[in-house]
Amino acid sequence: MLLVKTYIDKSPVHGLGLFAAEPIAKGQEVSRFVPGYDSICFPEQYAQLPPLAQRFLRCYGFPLETLAGQLGRPVEDLRGGWALEVDNMRFCNHSDTPNLSTDGPVRALCDIQPGDEMFQCYFECNPQYDFLDPVSQEKTRK
Repeated sequence: MLLVKTYIDKSPVHGLGLFAAEPIAKGQEVSRFVPGYDSICFPEQYAQLPPLAQRFLRCYGFPLETLAGQLGRPVEDLRGGWALEVDNMRFCNHSDTPNLSTDGPVRALCDIQPGDEMFQCYFECNPQYDFLDPVSQEKTRK
């Protein structure tokens, strides 16, 4: 759940991106995962989804096991499941030099000005991340 004002706009990096609509100070909490607001797909549910839905979660979501501590569940029970932020946060693009942390709660790693695109390093929470084009669902980076 985003805790700051944002908007979605065309990204010079890839497709659509998440942009700050207000100043955000370094260290400020930007987002946190809130079960019941955000979506959880447990491993047994994920396994039953059609391939296109699975690809969507792999593209826009993150591994459910990263929330083991917050959910009070063993990592092994969550491995193979996915979590999805339902608000604008799911449009946050990847950067090797991010301005947002990836672990929760998500915080600004530097001051962010209105109009700045906001980035996370996807590999910090998902080392096997596959870059998928959201329209074709084809891999765009090896």
